[in-house]
Amino acid sequence: MVEKEFIEERAIEWSKTITQEKAIEQMDTAVVNYLSDPDSNNWIPRSVEISETVLFSDFEGDVMPVPLKGILDMIAVDSEGREGIVDYKIVTMFSDPVLGSPSYEIQAAVLYFVYQGLRGKAPDFAVFEEVKKSESGYVLASDPTHKLLQADLRELCETHGLGWEKFEKNDQLKDKLAFAKVLIKEPSVNRIVYRFEERKDILRNFLEIYRRVVNRLGISALFSVPYEELPNPFDMMSGKDSWKDFVEVLDMGIDPYEAPPV
Repeated sequence: MVEKEFIEERAIEWSKTITQEKAIEQMDTAVVNYLSDPDSNNWIPRSVEISETVLFSDFEGDVMPVPLKGILDMIAVDSEGREGIVDYKIVTMFSDPVLGSPSYEIQAAVLYFVYQGLRGKAPDFAVFEEVKKSESGYVLASDPTHKLLQADLRELCETHGLGWEKFEKNDQLKDKLAFAKVLIKEPSVNRIVYRFEERKDILRNFLEIYRRVVNRLGISALFSVPYEELPNPFDMMSGKDSWKDFVEVLDMGIDPYEAPPV
């Protein structure tokens, strides 16, 4: 039996930002949201929660000198028999479909090569399933990303001949518009799919940044010289655009480390 002190030493330190009760409530909502989604049972699981450090190779079959460590939420087969990686994200809001998801590109590439090191073959896809941790609201079918203010709701009521004068709260107006089918229920799950046969670019970009990092570290170790500034691929994990900027420079055929002409 596990000692109580052992558990307490490793217990999560809850803060004012998120309490244990709030975290449980959000997880409960996320589970309900996911299970209520019609496409949530499309996967046939092969393995779950795989945490491994693996050697991997590039497209020429050369084994890379520094291994990768990764955690795969699930290796699964889709309805068409293709095998790939499914990664779950509990989110407040979905990724912007216009801006894209550079934050997932580098992770998709890492998952690709970790899978390759585990399975000895390439995966067909990586899917990021964003699951809302709050109850879904109502949105306009024609513009689901538009934030509906009270003025918008009243205008919609007037446009569709629905009286709104007796209702002062937004939830009441939304319920009225939803009953009239002007608004629709917001999806609770959003899927971002990377088909690797179509997205070789993110794999090449990852290999390039991997090569540059290894080269700089190797030069520093061999010759005791300071290496130049490296792009931090993990900046994008906190919403920054370093990965996106790095990729854009690569696409222009410019060496990000080459000094500009004076």
